[in-house]
Amino acid sequence: MNEITRGLPAARRWRSVLAAAALVAGAGFAAAVSPAAAAATGTPSICPDATVSAFGPNVCVFNDTMTQAAIQADLNKIASQQVPNQFGTQRYAILFEPGTYGSASDPLVFTIGYYTTVAGLGLDPGGVVINGAIDSVNQCSGGSCTALVNFWRAVSNLTINVAGGTGCYANAEFWAVSQAAPLRRVHINGNVTLFDYCSNPGYSSGGFIADSQFTGGTVINGSQQQFMTRNSDLDGWTNSVWNQVFCGTKGAPGQDFVMGGNQYTTLTRWAGPSTPPTRASR
Repeated sequence: MNEITRGLPAARRWRSVLAAAALVAGAGFAAAVSPAAAAATGTPSICPDATVSAFGPNVCVFNDTMTQAAIQADLNKIASQQVPNQFGTQRYAILFEPGTYGSASDPLVFTIGYYTTVAGLGLDPGGVVINGAIDSVNQCSGGSCTALVNFWRAVSNLTINVAGGTGCYANAEFWAVSQAAPLRRVHINGNVTLFDYCSNPGYSSGGFIADSQFTGGTVINGSQQQFMTRNSDLDGWTNSVWNQVFCGTKGAPGQDFVMGGNQYTTLTRWAGPSTPPTRASR
C-alpha cells in the first residue's frame, strides 16, 4: 500500500486534513455535544450521538467506544434519507475515528446514498477497519432497477474486511455507481462488485478508483460501461464493456482493445518502484 500512495501530494494533504480532524475529535469535541451542535445551527442532527459542535449537525464522527447498535441506527437513518434524495439539499460526512468497527460475527453493514462521503480519520487506510460492507446498490423505478443515477458519493481512507449482508447481498462489497462516486485510498479484503446483480437489469455507468488495494477477491466489473483505476493493486478483474482504463495499477489486465474483443486501456503496468505511479493533480 505504501508503494501505491508514495509521492502523491494530494494524498498527503488529505491525510493531514484527516489527522487534524482526528485531533479535534480526540480533544474531546466529539463527546456528547449533540444538543449544543443542534442548537448552534437550529437544525436537529440525524446522528445525535456522533455530532461535533465545531462541524455542525451534518458531520457524524463515530468512535469505537460507541455501541454498534447506536452507530448502525444512525447510519441507517442517513441511508433512509439519502438513498432516494437525488434532488435534495442535505449533505453528510460520515467520519470514523481510528479503531475497528463491526466483527466477523456481528458485521457493520450500511448503505450510502446521494451527497454522502465516508472517510476514516487514521493516518492511513489501516487506521480504520470496517468488518462488514459499505454498499451502494441499485435504485428501482417503473420495474427497472439500475445504478445509472447513483452519483455523488465517496469512500476513502479505510479498510473493509468484507463480511455480512443478507441474501443475494451477502459477503460482497457492492459499489454500484455511475460517476462522481470515487473509491480512494481504500483497502478491501474480499469480493468487490461494481454493479448490483441482485436486481435487473442492473446497468451501471462509470466510476473511479485510486490509490487502493484489493486482496482476497476479484473485482467484478459486470455491467460497468466504463471505469478508471489508477495507482492501485488488484487481485483480479473480471471483464470489460465499453472501456476499462488502468494506469499504474498492479494486477491490471493487459492492453487489449480490439473490435469484438476486450475493451481494456492499460496505460502503465505497475512494476514496483521503478514504475512510479501517476501523481495526483489535486
